[in-house]
Amino acid sequence: LVFGFMSFFLVDNFLATMATDLVNAQAQSLMDTMLAVRKYTSERTNPIIQSINLQDSRHFLAESVPSYAAKSVFANMKKSAQFRDYVYREAVVNPTNEEDLPSEIESVIIKKFQANHNLKEDVGFVKTDLVSYHYIARPLIVNSPLCLRCHSVPENAPKSMIDRYGNKNGFGWKVNDIIGAQIVKVPLGQIFAQKQRLQRNIVILVIAVMSALARSEEHTSELQSHS
Repeated sequence: LVFGFMSFFLVDNFLATMATDLVNAQAQSLMDTMLAVRKYTSERTNPIIQSINLQDSRHFLAESVPSYAAKSVFANMKKSAQFRDYVYREAVVNPTNEEDLPSEIESVIIKKFQANHNLKEDVGFVKTDLVSYHYIARPLIVNSPLCLRCHSVPENAPKSMIDRYGNKNGFGWKVNDIIGAQIVKVPLGQIFAQKQRLQRNIVILVIAVMSALARSEEHTSELQSHS
């Protein structure tokens, strides 16, 4: 009986770990996708649209902003069942858009990266009043002087951007500054669901193997009875 309980505990723990790893891999893939969107926007889209923003003092085109592009792409991804319950955040300590201000929990994550520049990724669990999440986070770093066109001082930013967001926030950035964190949150329900799928697959496999062994024994018994 003790052996049975120990076996169940070990298998259950193994499945929980495997389910977490699978969900974490999916979250990392999503993070990599968002990074690719940011990189493309920064290198290819921004130079084109930024010149328009500098010339047009009335309409600021947010499509030039890497974070806006990443969040827009993710908004479309959330329409699929696979990512419906996922949360993607680009939390920034001093953001241009106040929607990107970090929560208390996100501020703790950001401070981890600011305190240790060698920390490239943080993984853990967070709990809110409504749901608990598994999260993966990476630092948001000002890695290009191009960012400073809009985020050094208000005088250098497009007038249309100032009109839209004001001149108080999102300035004073410097190259290599860790300004925030890119965070993907996955509800723990996703992990439990993945664990149940693994359990179901194992049960099906065990039943199939036992059935095959039973048929093999029956076949062997029939051969022995005829001999």
